[in-house]
Amino acid sequence: MGAREKGKLKKYEFFVKYLISYILVLVMPLSTLFLFSYNHSGKLMQKNIMSMQKGYVEQVKGSIDPAIKNADDIVQNIRLDNRMKNYILEESPYNYCQAVSQLKEFLLFNKLLTSIVIYRGEDTLLLSDKGTFPARYLGGKMVQFEEWDSEELKRKLRSTEDSKFFRSFVSLPGNVKQEYLVQWYPMHDNGKDKPVIMTFISMAEVSRIIRASDSFQEGYFVILDSQGKLIWEEGEALCTPEQMIHYGSRQIEGTDIFNSGEEKFLLSYCLGAETGWKYYSMVRYSAVSGDLVKLKKVYFGILAGLLLGGSIIIYLFLYTNYVPIRRLEEHVKNGMQKEFGNGELNEIETIQQAVRFLSDGLDMVNRQMKELEPLQRDYTVFRLLKGLEYKKEYLPSFLQKEEFGMNYLVVCMDPCPGEIGPGQYDCIKRQGNDWLKGIEVLGKPFMERDTLILYFDSSVSERFIEKLGKIAEFLERQGNREIRFYTSSLKSSVNSISNAYFEACLTWDFFSGAKQERVISYEKVMENRQQRPDILDELCSKVETSIIVGDIESVLRMPADLENDRYEALPRHRLKETLFQLMESISIHENEDLAEVINKDLGILLQQYDGVIDWKRFRRIFSALCQDVVNLVMNKSQEDENALKIEFVVDYINQNFMKTNFSIMGMADDFSVSPSWLSHYFKKHMHLTLIEFVNVKKMNKAKEMLCKTDISLEDLTVNLGYSSISSFIRSFKKIVGMTPGKYREIYGKKEIKYGKD
Repeated sequence: MGAREKGKLKKYEFFVKYLISYILVLVMPLSTLFLFSYNHSGKLMQKNIMSMQKGYVEQVKGSIDPAIKNADDIVQNIRLDNRMKNYILEESPYNYCQAVSQLKEFLLFNKLLTSIVIYRGEDTLLLSDKGTFPARYLGGKMVQFEEWDSEELKRKLRSTEDSKFFRSFVSLPGNVKQEYLVQWYPMHDNGKDKPVIMTFISMAEVSRIIRASDSFQEGYFVILDSQGKLIWEEGEALCTPEQMIHYGSRQIEGTDIFNSGEEKFLLSYCLGAETGWKYYSMVRYSAVSGDLVKLKKVYFGILAGLLLGGSIIIYLFLYTNYVPIRRLEEHVKNGMQKEFGNGELNEIETIQQAVRFLSDGLDMVNRQMKELEPLQRDYTVFRLLKGLEYKKEYLPSFLQKEEFGMNYLVVCMDPCPGEIGPGQYDCIKRQGNDWLKGIEVLGKPFMERDTLILYFDSSVSERFIEKLGKIAEFLERQGNREIRFYTSSLKSSVNSISNAYFEACLTWDFFSGAKQERVISYEKVMENRQQRPDILDELCSKVETSIIVGDIESVLRMPADLENDRYEALPRHRLKETLFQLMESISIHENEDLAEVINKDLGILLQQYDGVIDWKRFRRIFSALCQDVVNLVMNKSQEDENALKIEFVVDYINQNFMKTNFSIMGMADDFSVSPSWLSHYFKKHMHLTLIEFVNVKKMNKAKEMLCKTDISLEDLTVNLGYSSISSFIRSFKKIVGMTPGKYREIYGKKEIKYGKD
């Protein structure tokens, strides 16, 4: 197969990128979120189902348990009431009517208690009249009790102790389809046959209460007494009462889910506080978990919709962003291989061609990005840089080899504001001697470009760096440009060379043409353009600087500077943010009392304006803040000035100015004052700033040591507390008017000569 056409994108590359993006960006996060939310929602719904079933059992217990306890209370009232005893034991129509009337009152408020029967002898019954029995019946069998004949009943009643009772189910005449729970209570009597009180609880009403709720769900409901004997069961027997007791024996009440065979069941149980009865409800879990199935369908539907919609969005995004950039990368790569593959260019010319070709590619990107949104533009630049930065095959062929002794140097310089003056050019020419002659980048001389790329042997690397360092020091002293160096050995790190190489290319590209933004590093290329400082940030910086240096006069003048029309066009939220930013700066650089007063005033004004800040209100609050700062600083200045003498400050500087850790901040801490106040106080009395005074002291000491000793510049720099030789040289020349070497050359000889004389 022939070589692929320049700029053509392989078909599978896009689909592989699409599949990876689809899985990483969409499927994995959404699936994780889905599983977490579905699991959490399922647990909540299951907890809700269990709570509802427990509430259902509590509801049944709340209807039955108090009624049974009420029936027991009625019996105790009959047994202990002497008048009722007389009505029952003394047979007469009057007594009968009184007893029946009293019993009707007992039955009035108890729905489960159907009848109360008092058995007085072998064939005499005194009844409550509630429609179940005739008013009076003498002789014959009136009630047929399960498994007991009349003789057995009599024997049972005679042998029953006064403090005990027993229960049985009965079928009453005329109501053979209904069942009643009968409780027998013996009365106190010395006669031959003890009277017995019988209460009839309607189990049909109990069944109605159990089935009244939707939570029953055709389940199985069991009521057991305190001894574990069955009182009533309702519904399909899903298990035996003994098994229910076993499953629910862990605690007094609760709800459990358990498996029995292949089915899953939900068991709820509780204990009756009045009677000691136990109430159990068992339902199939599938009968009450229908909402969970609906939830699963809803969640899977939402997930499928999100995956489908997200796949379309990712496809469109990649097609409109990734594909053009990949085509551009392929175009750059193929073009570089074609240009550099013939081997006709030397090393420096190869780099020049590489820079040209890459800059052309970036120009193409810039033209394409004019119609893109900022986010797409940043993504496009990021894709191009990421693809070029870490791939060695995009470098010229000689830079891909990791051979010993090969070095690579990139110098990036900001363009000068104006043309380079003759004096500067001559100085650079003298420093460079002859080794810079003839070197060009992008077809233009080195002196007119902001990027220089050199490739050289390691044996001359120190000489190159030293000479370039002298040029950089000279230009920095002039304040006209900033210079950055990137050096590396191919043996140690090819990646660092690649980074420096492409950073140099980007620096050149973004400085060219109509670009006004100065981008000098890879990080700045990716920086958000919308977050550049505005005039309010500059205002905060001025206030902070004035407070630090103690320039109270500038703080007083600042409200007048706000009359500029540029401030009025700013959005309201920036005005409010600026107020809080000012408050933060004041709190950091001043004492707590000042911050507390200003914070209180600011809070009052914001409350007065209901938090709404327009331009007029901002100017009013800013003026008040500046006035507070001035008043409090002046008051504190007077107090501190009375306590601190200038002689102490000067003596402190004389003793500590040569220490490496000497600073205005540390000196202010030692005197327990703020750095801004100390600077203002010193300038007021000495007519010099603290920095100027300390620098003068250091330069006087430097002149003395240069003349009287043979100390090197490196040691002198360290002794005077400077971070580098270049910064010491700049300070010395600024104050003394010449370099340290020149000063030693002129005055050092005089000192020696005078010393000999």
